Amino acid sequence: MIAEIISTGDEIITGMVTDTNASWLSSKLLELGIQVSRRETVGDRLEDLTAVIAERSRKADVLFVNGGLGPTSDDNTSKAAAAAAQVNLVRHEEWVLRIRKWHEERRRDMPETNLKQADIPAGAQILDNLCGTACGFFLRINKALCFFTPGVPSEFYSMYEHAIKPYLKKHFACGDTAVKRLFLFGVSESFLQKALNDVPQSDRVVLGYRAAYPLLELKVICHHATGEEAERTLEAVREKVSGWLICEDESNPARLVAQRIGDRRVLIKDYATGGELTRQLSPWCRSLASVSSNEPEALSGDPDRLDQGFDLVLSLTPAKDSGKTVFTIMDMQKPARALRFETELSVTDSARRREAIALETQMLMLRAFKAEGTAHALLHAEQFRLPQLQLGEIALANIGE
Repeated sequence: MIAEIISTGDEIITGMVTDTNASWLSSKLLELGIQVSRRETVGDRLEDLTAVIAERSRKADVLFVNGGLGPTSDDNTSKAAAAAAQVNLVRHEEWVLRIRKWHEERRRDMPETNLKQADIPAGAQILDNLCGTACGFFLRINKALCFFTPGVPSEFYSMYEHAIKPYLKKHFACGDTAVKRLFLFGVSESFLQKALNDVPQSDRVVLGYRAAYPLLELKVICHHATGEEAERTLEAVREKVSGWLICEDESNPARLVAQRIGDRRVLIKDYATGGELTRQLSPWCRSLASVSSNEPEALSGDPDRLDQGFDLVLSLTPAKDSGKTVFTIMDMQKPARALRFETELSVTDSARRREAIALETQMLMLRAFKAEGTAHALLHAEQFRLPQLQLGEIALANIGE
């Protein structure tokens, strides 16, 4: 099945409004096993709308057109749909009553221009709008079954969930699509693809890549695959990317770190990222204190006295004359148990370097705790599995228990 999306509106094509509807719809269709193959954006000019609907309806099996069903003069999608289908617009009297009732219930005067929203192409079927007055509709144009929906997100989402999705599931061979998202750090797209070249893929199981600095997202997309086939591919992928894997499905490692920490009181002594690590963790950690400076010597007093009263102490310190960063995690409830890492990243931009060190630190923390009952305990050094970064190196020095 060839599925395409057309987003309409001058506000979108000029960049004044971000087109979140198309992204949302693409992800929802993927859940049904329908992968969108093309997305286009067109302005409000009637001739342009008509041309793109006519062109894409000759190529696609299913075409989704979003926006332009409002009451104003620049809302031309219904006219364009009728022109592309070579039919007339007709007024849907039941929808006229719906529009009038909507205004009466809210004690609002209804401008006569609102009746324009009840004009749909001859032969089209209504898509109910539970949240507004724009009348959605669908009809066949050329090869494609075309769905026309309002651009207001709340109206669009509701119309999809209550009208379009049930129709698609009933009339098309939709199947479950599972998407597993793996978030990686310290590897490039090209290097990752090379590492995964020998992982078996098929029409039912495919890999997708998305770079979103500082993370790289790897998607394992399973269309109608058996559970055994999907799991076999996923395990093969996990084995290949284990050195760079930071988290799965959840794209916010800081939130996962906070879950590992739980209610423990945490002190961060940060002499390497200028407070970047604290900035990333503080929205999620329940009890967090920090001190930061570009130079450890700038802090007066005994640094060890700062540790008192905390359950976990995290220390980031630049190693002298080597360009490396020393990261130490110490469990103050078991002060003999600690993990100490020496890391080196080949990131030259200072701002990005601080961000990369903070993320690398979270990667190490996610690997440093294991579940013990309802809590997460710090691993022994011999239990720890080191990441293997393409953009740097990490070494583990066992200190303490």
